[in-house]
Amino acid sequence: MSNREADASGPTGWLNPEKAIIIVCAAIALPVVYGLTERLGTITYPAIFPTLAIVFMPPFIYRSYWPTTYDVVRATGWGLLAGIAVAAQFLGVILLAEPTLGGDGAVLLAFGVVVPVDYALARFVIGR
Repeated sequence: MSNREADASGPTGWLNPEKAIIIVCAAIALPVVYGLTERLGTITYPAIFPTLAIVFMPPFIYRSYWPTTYDVVRATGWGLLAGIAVAAQFLGVILLAEPTLGGDGAVLLAFGVVVPVDYALARFVIGR
């Protein structure tokens, strides 16, 4: 690594904006997944699918479609808002569908709705 690259990365060389977003979104996913497993009484689907969406959708959108590259602090704030938005969408769909579909069905429906809708919104509204 050249000195120029080392200077550009700042004092937190290992922490880049995408990693900061992943860390923040993982912190958001933990209480969401815990709450879902407690409410739904099952662990497999509520643990896997919301975690995948909440932790990996925001950094993907940031890297692929977001027009501005932020520093680590602003990217962390962006990740916080994006992670909360994805978690809220997931919880909304799950809580609405759970009485009809049961816990596992509601989680699968939420994953099947939230991820494609967020991807389409990012691609067609924000996309470059």
